[in-house]
Amino acid sequence: MNKNIFASLLGGTFLLFAGSAAADGVTHVWECEMDDDATYEQLESSSREWTAAARKIDGVADLEVYLEFPMAGEELNEFLFVRSLPSATAWGQFMDGYEGSEAETVDEEWGEIASCDEAMIFRSVSMQ
Repeated sequence: MNKNIFASLLGGTFLLFAGSAAADGVTHVWECEMDDDATYEQLESSSREWTAAARKIDGVADLEVYLEFPMAGEELNEFLFVRSLPSATAWGQFMDGYEGSEAETVDEEWGEIASCDEAMIFRSVSMQ
């Protein structure tokens, strides 16, 4: 019986933390470099097109996308491509719906103006 109580407590604790993590946002940050012959206008236009296409994926209407450009520094052609969703559930819907989507097609065109080689995914916890 003690084993059953322990297993129930352990399972309940896991569900408590899993629920908390699912309620937190997910932010995906890519480190990118703009091609030498590309312009900021091209990058912004392509990013807007990608964002509009990605928001058509079921459950992803709340997607937020940012381009973070350096204001000073040695590598002014480097930038961050940041996409954020309000929950792990929404992130999962994005990942499940991405393959074969219009956003994937636009993403392939992105390679003509920039390259993004390294990324990190963050659990975003709001302080509000």
